[in-house]
Amino acid sequence: MPIPWPTMRQNAQNTGLGVLRIPQGESPSASAFPTNGLIFSTPVIDENEIVYAGSADHYLYAYDPKQKKVLWKFETGEIIDSAAALHPNGTIIVPSGDGHIYCVDKNGKKIWSFDVTSARTPDQFTLATSYWWEGNVAIGPDGNIYAGNDDFFLYSLTPEGALRWKFRTGLFIWSAATFDNSGIVYAASFDGYMYALQCEDGSLLWKTDLKNPMISSPVIYDDYLIECTLNGTMIIMNRHTGNVLWTTSIPTHAYATPLVTPDGRIITASSSGEIIMHDITTRTSLWMHKEKSVMRASLVAGIDPEQKEEYLIYGGNAEGHVFALTPSGQQRYRLHTAPAEENPNKFVINASLALGNHGIALAAGKYIYYLPYKHYLDTNTDHAIQPEIQEQLSHADLTQANAYIFDTIHITSPTIIPTLDQIGLQSLRVYIGVIARDKSSNTFLAHGMLMFGRNEEGELLGVPHAQTYSFAFRGDMHSDRIEFTTENIYFETSGFPFPLDSLTIATIKAPADSNATIHAHVHKKGPLRTFFAAMRAYNATNPARNVFQNIKTIHEIPHMVTAWLLLASTGVKFITRKYWDGFDLFDKDGSIDCVGMASLRPLPYAPQSKWIISSSSYSQFFRRITVDLNAPDQHALCDEVSIILADSTTLIPLPINYSKLVRHTKISETTARVSLSIPDGYATSNLTAYVVDKTVLLESFTLYPANPGK
Repeated sequence: MPIPWPTMRQNAQNTGLGVLRIPQGESPSASAFPTNGLIFSTPVIDENEIVYAGSADHYLYAYDPKQKKVLWKFETGEIIDSAAALHPNGTIIVPSGDGHIYCVDKNGKKIWSFDVTSARTPDQFTLATSYWWEGNVAIGPDGNIYAGNDDFFLYSLTPEGALRWKFRTGLFIWSAATFDNSGIVYAASFDGYMYALQCEDGSLLWKTDLKNPMISSPVIYDDYLIECTLNGTMIIMNRHTGNVLWTTSIPTHAYATPLVTPDGRIITASSSGEIIMHDITTRTSLWMHKEKSVMRASLVAGIDPEQKEEYLIYGGNAEGHVFALTPSGQQRYRLHTAPAEENPNKFVINASLALGNHGIALAAGKYIYYLPYKHYLDTNTDHAIQPEIQEQLSHADLTQANAYIFDTIHITSPTIIPTLDQIGLQSLRVYIGVIARDKSSNTFLAHGMLMFGRNEEGELLGVPHAQTYSFAFRGDMHSDRIEFTTENIYFETSGFPFPLDSLTIATIKAPADSNATIHAHVHKKGPLRTFFAAMRAYNATNPARNVFQNIKTIHEIPHMVTAWLLLASTGVKFITRKYWDGFDLFDKDGSIDCVGMASLRPLPYAPQSKWIISSSSYSQFFRRITVDLNAPDQHALCDEVSIILADSTTLIPLPINYSKLVRHTKISETTARVSLSIPDGYATSNLTAYVVDKTVLLESFTLYPANPGK
């Protein structure tokens, strides 16, 4: 029996077409199981109906819907965003955010791994801030492996994991490659170009500027190459020449890959919920179906279990609805994965559905679902698969804690935020430590530290360098909630700091996996000011000298120049073409208003610091605080130590950007210096300085008139 759904879009042409006839044999009944993280990767299904799906909890799961159990899970070092791929040789190819592509057997045992983070050659020089495999892996007709990386390269590997070639683009590649029958691979990059390369050696045949970033994967139908862009355009190209033949607008930005139906029609899904069938021959729209929710999952086509139609169109939306449409755009059925009492935002369907021989596999929130094709016809079956009941954290548990971890971040709007950064947010860990309290007013001062690209042992995870960001929170204890508020910060967005005017975290009565709301705001800056503020933030946290310090040989310089020129060209296009116009990121006032959910829970262990303060001082003349540190452990990380300032009476923090102003200097393996220069315009007469290692207060002292000078 052939493999029904081996890759993200089922076949080498990315058409999204599944089986059109159910084979003999009993279908498994409906079931679901939870992972420990949100899921963004499309499931794949083998010939035995085993479902394979990766989660943000770092694991690839093999789930047997017949036995309703997980057969095994394979651990990687980071989140898994890309769909796995089932190779014709019987192995499973698993890309991960740790910079590795893994090959495992059907028992979940590793055969080999390819590491893009180490032993990089001079021609791999990049200005990228991560080495994640977010581009969906594809298996070419030649049996070789093709995948795009966040380091701006498209890679080709042999089935044994050896590098065949690499091709540089201007930005990261999140889509899946597609292939024709003449040895050509097509790849879409976020730099706005469609590339056609020889599969044999990666040489460029042509590239076409489609004038907007692309996440959607290219699709081949006959002599056409079809793509959707983030400004809401479907583009039909001649796949032999790269010439654009036809463009048509779709309502908003497209994350989903177009579907080619068995009768040769093209169906697009806009993020705002519009599903449109197009006729390439007449260049017209045939019908539109409107979902009342965000659509990021790519549509697929497959069996009609009632055999009334040649096929049905299957999809899922951001409220956890699974639905089927007829070829004329009429709704056949709709099922809701979220139980009635649950918040639908916890059951977002971001990944495409996969069609097996007997049923549909999908990911909703952190759950993997399996639904037989005829499930909706069973009137005795509850259509909502009941997930496990989540334990709730009591308000008392949270109010009594002094150290928290804030994670599993899920932004729900604006829609472009989860579209661009949905998986990256799952890699962030924010530690919050309460360091001072005013019991009379139920207020407190807390230090927050956001960490990206590093595990608890300090090892890098799929990034050239890790990032840490420091926040000073004002806290308020209410009878039914806790609120943390900070201003003027940099917030991590997958290797790139984004400037926020404010960030508020507030607890709500809900299960521990989504018991806090998030509200982040950028106030009336508009696109250009926000763009340049983000550039300044990047330069503040990734100074140019870091790039030059990483140059090991003179042979890297030409590749460095090429990388700079490509990135500069892409940046100019972003500005001059106003790419953000199609992103729906800014409101009419030029503000960005982000809302979402997350998990806030007490730190599960007693926090300790590896650092000891040897001396601390404050220079009134230079307005500079300096702290010298010693550590018995040579692996101690000084960038996890910060200094924050607050009013000595009210505990209201000074609203300065600590990520930008605190400086870390590693003096030796066991000594370091941390300093903070207070900007002009802020009074220092009633300030207390707090030296904090993540959630642990090392020392506090008033700046005036005291001067500790240990």
